[in-house]
Amino acid sequence: MASKEVTHRQEDKLGFLDFPRDVVAQTRESAYAAYNHLAVNKVETLAMNFENSDYLNSAGIGLVISLVEDATRAGRKVYAYGLSSHYRKLFSMVGLTERLTLVPNEAAMREQLNNSSSGGDES
Repeated sequence: MASKEVTHRQEDKLGFLDFPRDVVAQTRESAYAAYNHLAVNKVETLAMNFENSDYLNSAGIGLVISLVEDATRAGRKVYAYGLSSHYRKLFSMVGLTERLTLVPNEAAMREQLNNSSSGGDES
């Protein structure tokens, strides 16, 4: 049986939640344990990695919504990447794209973060 555990990693003020193949009700406990660990360590940006995720049911979508609400309420910038076109559309339909930035992959997120932290082009 595939793991339903969310894992986390951190690079300075950037925290990652790495979601499993199936994001379902059983994912909630590990997701909040991982998120709370990152919150205690004062991450400023939260990256939600769905590159290994194939399936999000309604409980999984609800979990993502709750995590995004908690993160934005705490003043964190939130990114999500690795989603299929179906889930990108679903995230938009439920209003998540108003609270997070969707990017195709981790490299694109890092590029956006680097561009925003550099303050733009200075020739």
